[in-house]
Amino acid sequence: MAMLACAMQCHAIPIPSLRLPEIAAESEVIIVGELNKVDVAGRDSVVVGGQAIDVTVFTGRIKVTRTLKGGSLGDVVITYREPTEGQSLGYGTLGGGTRLFFLHRSGAEIAPTTPYYPSLPASRIYGGSPDDNLMTKITSELGYVLESPSEPSASKEEILRILYAVPSSSTFTASLRRGLLSAPDPNIKYRIMTGLLRRNDVASFPQAFDLLARDDFPAPYREMFEYAIGSSITDPRAISSLEELLHSPIVSTRAAAAEAIWHIGTWSAVPAAISALKDPDAQVRYYGVRALATITGQLEWGPSIPEYQENGAKYIEHWMTWSKNFQTGVH
Repeated sequence: MAMLACAMQCHAIPIPSLRLPEIAAESEVIIVGELNKVDVAGRDSVVVGGQAIDVTVFTGRIKVTRTLKGGSLGDVVITYREPTEGQSLGYGTLGGGTRLFFLHRSGAEIAPTTPYYPSLPASRIYGGSPDDNLMTKITSELGYVLESPSEPSASKEEILRILYAVPSSSTFTASLRRGLLSAPDPNIKYRIMTGLLRRNDVASFPQAFDLLARDDFPAPYREMFEYAIGSSITDPRAISSLEELLHSPIVSTRAAAAEAIWHIGTWSAVPAAISALKDPDAQVRYYGVRALATITGQLEWGPSIPEYQENGAKYIEHWMTWSKNFQTGVH
């Protein structure tokens, strides 16, 4: 699993990235409810990275609102562990309003399937159909929190932090679009928009590209948009907007547009790729070179970055000659 870092007593504690389908499959019980009646059950230790870490054992009672897998309506008693005060293991939260709990049976106990992601925000109101498959039910739970104006911003932000782990589906994309309309503040709005761009969502292109065209668009959100565009957009319907971004005074925006043109890789993207080839910035020109190599199938003329850095002029000359022939009908 990809790892993020968490500090504890000057040592790096690896935290696994969330794999939502895996956790769903490994969980024997998936329920929506609220944790209450928490009691201390004792002390224990867990071994992390070769270290024995002291933890406190708790029992809690979840008042179940609905069940998605296993379990039944009624209270569920769970046992879980948290590091003692002053220590951190990167464990996720179980409390705080209505949550979606992922649980399994461990001997006589019912415990979180993983302590790092024991639960996610949910709503008292279910956003999907009881006939949906399990993953659609889970993503509908998360999507409803994002789209509902009555759900707290903190819950929306928690889901947006793990958006990378939510499988793409038309249902969840529709929830993101509705969430964009009801977003309570620019931070949530722009992060939802980034999620839509990462899902190659055509409907989000015009608004996102208009924001990038503004010189005063805040830098942190610009970086998020640019990364999403460069790494995720593959739909040819974005080409005309990407061509406009190639005229941006901001180099990073032009580079993101050129990278997306490379990933689109269709003949309709040739004029935009040729435009990138003439850019004053080396990275933008590189993406223009890679785009033309991909489109034409001349992969030997699509160099690696080190090769381009050493012999870039050769590749630029090749594609400039090719582009002149293309524009005069000789290709």
